[in-house]
Amino acid sequence: MEQFTHLKLRGWLGIVLIIVATGVAGIMFFLLGLNGLQSGEIVIQFKGHAAATATADGPNASAFHTEVWGFMLIGAFFMCCSLAVILRLLFVSRARRDETIRMIGAMRASGGSDAVPGWAVAVVLIGLVSTFVFIAFRFS
Repeated sequence: MEQFTHLKLRGWLGIVLIIVATGVAGIMFFLLGLNGLQSGEIVIQFKGHAAATATADGPNASAFHTEVWGFMLIGAFFMCCSLAVILRLLFVSRARRDETIRMIGAMRASGGSDAVPGWAVAVVLIGLVSTFVFIAFRFS
């Protein structure tokens, strides 16, 4: 049996963290939506208006259904992604699984590719700042 190398151990840890984080986030989103669905009402606040209660059959029914079902669908999607990673690890060949684990373990947080050009960084930062300035002027 092949011994775990440093890269394989880091890969396994990364995969386990991804599975746990995605699964927990999915469960939390799903339960948040399910809680609103079971109680039959949620508190919403439209911009510039006081907080109101939205019920499944009241005047703000579309906001209720959008928020409740949206949270439940997002949660179900995250849980399915977590299960897909687990199933992929179970049903892929041993060689491909080991290769994937080593690849994930070899990824560095600092990045291993070529440096990003300065002009590209400037364009992204200018776009980010101008977006926030636009939002500040438009919605204030």
